[in-house]
Amino acid sequence: ITISKGMDYTDELPAKVSDIFQFIINEYPRFYDNLSEIIIENERWIFFCDSNTRVFTTSDNLFTQLNILKYFEKTVYPRRELDDYLYIDLRVEEQVVVKEKNRKG
Repeated sequence: ITISKGMDYTDELPAKVSDIFQFIINEYPRFYDNLSEIIIENERWIFFCDSNTRVFTTSDNLFTQLNILKYFEKTVYPRRELDDYLYIDLRVEEQVVVKEKNRKG
């Protein structure tokens, strides 16, 4: 976990991080297993997967956005996996914005 230098650190942040990890471990273990880093900034959290896929979320709707990501992953599987994307942006309400990784062949 990396907390950005310009972050407005509050007393609630450790509890929020703990709640997010509990949620991911219990409700979305597949995502947890592939998680390599989280960067926390004032307005957003960036999740880095082992495959270098970045997932962008806003700091105020994390649980909703992670549920959307879980549902998105179910809808694209088995043709695609999260590893197939360079990034997945969940910051726009009711939208999932993705960029696929360049594929050879």
